[in-house]
Amino acid sequence: VLAELKPQAAALKVMRIVDATRRLIRSPTVTFRASEIGEEQFGLNLPNNALVPVLAKAASAHDGIHWLKSTVESWSLDADLAHARLADGSGVSASLAVAADGRLSPAR
Repeated sequence: VLAELKPQAAALKVMRIVDATRRLIRSPTVTFRASEIGEEQFGLNLPNNALVPVLAKAASAHDGIHWLKSTVESWSLDADLAHARLADGSGVSASLAVAADGRLSPAR
């Protein structure tokens, strides 16, 4: 996957954390450089329109990954499994669930 994506990737060498709240007193902006921890880069930035098709292709080729084209309506955890009720009325359970639907994800 990485070999296919690398030509479109940009090295993440600097990470800036900005307090974008509208509070009266805000935290100062902080800049981190990968070189400060002895690394060339923190990782890679990729355009979503390049990343999604490559990951979808890789996932569809893997027998252990089941791509469900429905959204999660609700979820719960027990001692062994994560359970999701889907918008299409079905449900799934797994020992591993990934909440990769953004920073406002209710599952994060």
